[in-house]
Amino acid sequence: MFHRLFHFLRLACSLLLCTGGLLAGGACSDSHREVEGTCGNGMLELTEECDQDRFWGQSCEGYGFHGGFLSCSAFCTVDISTCHGYLPTCGNGQVEDLEQCDTTELSGVTCESWGFDGGILGCTAACTFDTSACTGTCTSSCILNARRCVNDWIESCVAQPGACNTWSPEQDCRALGQSCVPLTFGTVQCETLCSDACTLGDKKCSEDGGSLLVCEAAGSSDCNLWVPQACGEGRICVAARETACQDLCADPCTAAQEGHARCSQDGSSLEECRTVTEDCRRWIQNVQCSGESVCLPWSLTCEPAGTPADSWE
Repeated sequence: MFHRLFHFLRLACSLLLCTGGLLAGGACSDSHREVEGTCGNGMLELTEECDQDRFWGQSCEGYGFHGGFLSCSAFCTVDISTCHGYLPTCGNGQVEDLEQCDTTELSGVTCESWGFDGGILGCTAACTFDTSACTGTCTSSCILNARRCVNDWIESCVAQPGACNTWSPEQDCRALGQSCVPLTFGTVQCETLCSDACTLGDKKCSEDGGSLLVCEAAGSSDCNLWVPQACGEGRICVAARETACQDLCADPCTAAQEGHARCSQDGSSLEECRTVTEDCRRWIQNVQCSGESVCLPWSLTCEPAGTPADSWE
């Protein structure tokens, strides 16, 4: 509100000085010459927006930004290029991503939407709503029917009879096993971010053995997901300490060994000889040993590493 009032006073003062003949030498026709002789002396004049490090008490936050610092041009006008805290698309006249507004595009939101009696809603240079020209005593914290995320709860903005708008709990996403995700400004929804959470870098085989599943970061979400990598024709995923895709018959066994068990070569699992195709039999993992356990060939079981053979005699 201050910077709007300031611009109004500055304009009124300039008109008064010009119409009263107090500015000489064509100063009224050149905005840069209005401050000639005083701009840069570190003293604020009514015709100046700023002077060196003086800004009439204004800040980047007063212009709608989240932070940064104001700069003063050589002509004693405010430079907001050193402020920060708004989206890169701000200023193109289209409300995008999490912008509240953009220049004159307000998406149908009015002062009344905020619970005020009336007035003119504006948009700051940082694409946030400016309610300084709204009228009434309301100091609402939200726009009617807008929604936001608070600790995976969806809260909606509701009107209170005889009072300002306020946030009210609407839905607990956690009760659905989901998280609250913002879509655009004032629009959120419950979403399942992880269908199968895993540790980054882990690998496993798909149920049909046709794909290697690798745990990778799931974009911008808070957890990781299994991403399938097809083994390709003539190959199969083999689960072991180094789970990977192998040729279909890379570890063959004989018809006489069909149904028999053995420990895998690295001792990480118990394997069984099975028929894969009419022309191929191979050793397939049957039991994966967990933790620090290893497969013992004399017992064909997974036991803690270091278990002596004589304990099974």
